[in-house]
Amino acid sequence: MSYLEANATINPAAPAAHFQTNLFLPDLTAPAISIITAACNEAPPNTRVFMVPIYGAITRVATTDTAFPLRSFGYEMDIMGRWGNATDRQRAVQWVTSLRDMLHPLAHGTYVNQLGETSEELVQEAYGINYARLATIKKKYDPRNVLRLNQNIKPA
Repeated sequence: MSYLEANATINPAAPAAHFQTNLFLPDLTAPAISIITAACNEAPPNTRVFMVPIYGAITRVATTDTAFPLRSFGYEMDIMGRWGNATDRQRAVQWVTSLRDMLHPLAHGTYVNQLGETSEELVQEAYGINYARLATIKKKYDPRNVLRLNQNIKPA
């Protein structure tokens, strides 16, 4: 069963599909708020910008102590569009990617678990300075890259 089929069995009323991406903003500056507000005013149905503040204990762990490098105060921006039919897909994906692209110059990283798309560039951005170390570990324990779905770290 595909991921989308499994999702539909959990909540049959949920839209058929979604696309999301993610950015990390160190501050919610006036330009960032203006960009988000303008995008939300023009948003298609079933879209969202979910802001998760990063603070407290997570910021007291060194960037290189775990794979997760987002260890400074800031805001994870989870941007999502959903659609119930194929005709709405293009508009939802375009809205998500457009908002991401407008916020990207203000961003410093991304949260790997919220990426609806994968690319070597996004994976390296998500793991930041930890990527090289993780690729070395991957080479030791998974040299044939068997565990390669989603946001893949290629063996060094």
